[in-house]
Amino acid sequence: MYMVFGFSTLMYAMTRIPKFATGHSVPHLYLTGHSDGGTVTTALALLESTRSGVSGIAVRAAGFRKQDLEQMQCRSPIPVMIMHGAKDTLFPGWGREAAQWWAHCNSGAAPVAGPDPSGCVTYANCASAAPVLYCEGPQSHREWPGLESRIITFLLGQQAGASPPAGAI
Repeated sequence: MYMVFGFSTLMYAMTRIPKFATGHSVPHLYLTGHSDGGTVTTALALLESTRSGVSGIAVRAAGFRKQDLEQMQCRSPIPVMIMHGAKDTLFPGWGREAAQWWAHCNSGAAPVAGPDPSGCVTYANCASAAPVLYCEGPQSHREWPGLESRIITFLLGQQAGASPPAGAI
């Protein structure tokens, strides 16, 4: 059974995550989440009260529609990776719409040539150190795409001088 996260979940994340990062001298706070976690992650990256602490996101099957995102203000550009399943009937097509919105906010254009072997496309001309990557696989809403290494490589690759972890794609 699918359960919608509550406002209290978002408020908990909004107060705890930035305080944790500040209290532990975390130079870059990258967030990732699936479904409700992706929705909370996206909200934390966009809401004025928390967005300054978020350095980048990687979300899958997040519950933000194009109409929801269009009500939000673009923030300073950050790296964004969005994963979505072609068979997601709960949030059909929302991932692609979200990637297009983020690309617009990051001064990007249409995706560069077709998907790579992982099903990912990069949007062209995004702001420096703020690429937008959209990965669509054959999965349903509940299935994880298996892109763990790709997520780590994408987010860590945005740090100046950072090298991807050994064995990462």
